[in-house]
Amino acid sequence: MNYPQYCCAILLLNQQTPVTVIGCIEPKQTQQGSTEKDKELLVSGSNKSSHFLMQLRPEWSHHAPNKLVCFGGKREDNELPETCIWRELQEELSWSPEDLTLAVQLWVGSCLKAWFYVGYMDVDTTELQTEPGFEAHAISMNSLDIHPVSDWHRDVLHAYLRGEKLVQL
Repeated sequence: MNYPQYCCAILLLNQQTPVTVIGCIEPKQTQQGSTEKDKELLVSGSNKSSHFLMQLRPEWSHHAPNKLVCFGGKREDNELPETCIWRELQEELSWSPEDLTLAVQLWVGSCLKAWFYVGYMDVDTTELQTEPGFEAHAISMNSLDIHPVSDWHRDVLHAYLRGEKLVQL
């Protein structure tokens, strides 16, 4: 079996997800002098998710500095992808989901780069603890293109929203 180099999680927030006091970032298209966004996010809608929970990487990060990415990381030697994503979420959020499902594969040329799993947040975001310098942000599914989302992650999230299971770059 061909395993990916990286494993990431598409974390969905829905109406049942208690979302309080989570960082919000200003879209790229904001006007000068706009007021700071409210730190309380009300996720609306029915059972359908309307926001992704994403990681804002610090400027000193080696990969995707100052960019929003899905939580996750590189697989260790001989580590199964499922083990990797569970370990990464525990390290990056101090949280383990009830369930994750493989959703999208990312290929770059002939190289399988990443598997993106999808899961729902089942805890209040105030219970999450990010690594020092990293932040968790709720990003509307309708506003991916106006936020500083890393290119690969943007491509994967758009593919996920279209119901596609493969991204080939």
